[in-house]
Amino acid sequence: MSDATEIRYSRGDVISRKYEIIEHLGDGLFGATYRARHIASGKDLVIKFLWPEINENPGNRAVFEDAFKRSKAIRHPALVRNGEFTEHNGSWYFTQEYFKSQDLRKQLEEHNTNNTTFGLREACEIIIKALDGLQAGHAGGLHHFDLKPENILIATERSGPGGAKVVQRIKLSDMGLALTVGSLKTQENFESRPEYIYQAPELSTFSRGGSAQTDVYSMGVILYEALCGETPSSPLVFPSVRKKELPKHIDQVVELALA
Repeated sequence: MSDATEIRYSRGDVISRKYEIIEHLGDGLFGATYRARHIASGKDLVIKFLWPEINENPGNRAVFEDAFKRSKAIRHPALVRNGEFTEHNGSWYFTQEYFKSQDLRKQLEEHNTNNTTFGLREACEIIIKALDGLQAGHAGGLHHFDLKPENILIATERSGPGGAKVVQRIKLSDMGLALTVGSLKTQENFESRPEYIYQAPELSTFSRGGSAQTDVYSMGVILYEALCGETPSSPLVFPSVRKKELPKHIDQVVELALA
């Protein structure tokens, strides 16, 4: 992405006279992402500034804004809530709720460091809860098309006597927004992204579109990685072959998702 007109913000910078930057969280599909504090309420939120390719083109912004509004209208406990779409000194951005959590990517990396994988029950619980949010988006006419472990946010809480019970809350981020920026990327740029492995074949170029099954494919890849510690290869080696302790019926689940 070009950064010729991209502006970076630092801790303490005030955006639109109402948000104070706390920290830079990273750069994603849409642009630079920050955690900020709403000055009036004191609540944290996420601000995502758009890449120049979107920011500087009124037509691209209009397409993104329309998708943002449709995404905001869908409310579900397993979907990150959208806030407002506006601009600051000519830089357009959107806000989202700040869901204090750890994304699935970080948990996968921790398992990889310890040479372990998710257990079957834990992996399936995470995927099923993520699928709840995905289904809500599909029911509202939206697709994700950029699902990867970074989009699955996990908040782990303990409850009960002595905190013996572990409860995980799951949310999906950026539902319905990815396709709006796809036309700005070349196939070469897209296929060089590390998360390309999670995309279904019909998204080898963004212009080809997709369906609900496209998102199911991505969830199948994520489930496979959680269970096996690596993404599936071609030809497909079933999870129960890679991990002998896994039951064979999980092979059918993964095969169906990737079909």
